[in-house]
Amino acid sequence: MSLAAWSAALAAALLASAGFAGHVVDDVPAALFGAARLLLGGVGLALFAGAGALRALRAMPPLPLTIAALSLALFQWSYFEALTRGGVGMVALASAGSSPVAADALEVILGRRPAWRFIVVASLTAGAVWLLARGAPAGAIAFAVLSGAAYAVYAAATRQLELRRAGTGAVSTAAAMLLGGLLLLAPVADRLPALLSVRTTLVAIYLGLVATALAYALVIFSLRHLSASRTLTILLAQPLLAIAAGAWLLGEPVNATLAAAAAALAGALALRALPDRFFLPSLFLKGLHLAQPVPPRPSDR
Repeated sequence: MSLAAWSAALAAALLASAGFAGHVVDDVPAALFGAARLLLGGVGLALFAGAGALRALRAMPPLPLTIAALSLALFQWSYFEALTRGGVGMVALASAGSSPVAADALEVILGRRPAWRFIVVASLTAGAVWLLARGAPAGAIAFAVLSGAAYAVYAAATRQLELRRAGTGAVSTAAAMLLGGLLLLAPVADRLPALLSVRTTLVAIYLGLVATALAYALVIFSLRHLSASRTLTILLAQPLLAIAAGAWLLGEPVNATLAAAAAALAGALALRALPDRFFLPSLFLKGLHLAQPVPPRPSDR
């Protein structure tokens, strides 16, 4: 596995740890927690980017940067809102599982020719989400899927910024985090005192600097070398870690429904990782092509 792939895997572990904040501290609104995470993470990434951050920011096209900021704000709010309604494992599974499919769908919308496997992977993912929704509290899986789709949009926008000018991913993500954090903070600014307890402050600092700034720096490095959909596929390790940690630390049950949903998403991941030559419809079409009569060479005439 390449260094970029390992970076995405480590980012998955850090992102998985973020889900426990909604259960460690349960008296803070989802939007306020999301705002704190984005603002602290944005400051951390800006410091990581260094002195040239402002110069690089001025050269960025505003549209993809705005899209990245809006999608990050939507991702944070919907993810923490889902955590207030459901368990860490099921929310992480639905969110991370829907991201690669959303990324593929976005690439198809933007003009890429859809692959045969896209239909199969999307169907398996939809089946997994349906299974999760059957046993989840109202709205938990819907908000989780919304967060996954929003994260896919962020990844695609960040990749476009990175491809236009290599090395600007940290700057663009820092700017998107700060803008998105301010958007989330505006309607809940009157609840800021809820973050002032020692435990809540420590959780917010960990969320912002470790589970966000460091995790996103690793994701940005991966996006520099891998496609958005490939990076999001590796990040599917996040829900598996969240399920294991949720069962161990929070006593969340791992029932048959959750296991079946995880198996369906694992099947989707396996199909998505296979090269085209191993996928059955591709083999069938290749066989049809090979079955066509071969035109005679000029020397055979």
